[in-house]
Amino acid sequence: MSDINDINSATTDEPGVKDLLRVKKAKKNKKIEMEPFAIVEGDDGEETTLSIPKKVTSQVAVKYLRDIRNVGAEVAMSNAMYSLLGAETLEFIATTELEDDDVVERLMGEVRTRLMGAMEKIQGNG
Repeated sequence: MSDINDINSATTDEPGVKDLLRVKKAKKNKKIEMEPFAIVEGDDGEETTLSIPKKVTSQVAVKYLRDIRNVGAEVAMSNAMYSLLGAETLEFIATTELEDDDVVERLMGEVRTRLMGAMEKIQGNG
């Protein structure tokens, strides 16, 4: 079978290869589609919308699995949250005191649930 970096040269005539999938690489820096999760109202009337990804990509799920093995579960989750929420949202959450901390717990919990769902899907369980 051909090397993964040379997938175009693989043929279905090779022994043991039945239905070879052909895929194209996604465009670099593909934007993750986000949806609003909560609105934080400031004293000055300014509102900040906290958004979460609509879907966790298989790439993020595989990176999470790789990171669990390489750097441990806590760092892996931190890396995944950074990938999914972005630096700006994490900085806002870290530096803004909210009247109800439950919002942050629910936001992180929903992102974690979506990440776990993506992991289940790539493992054939979803």
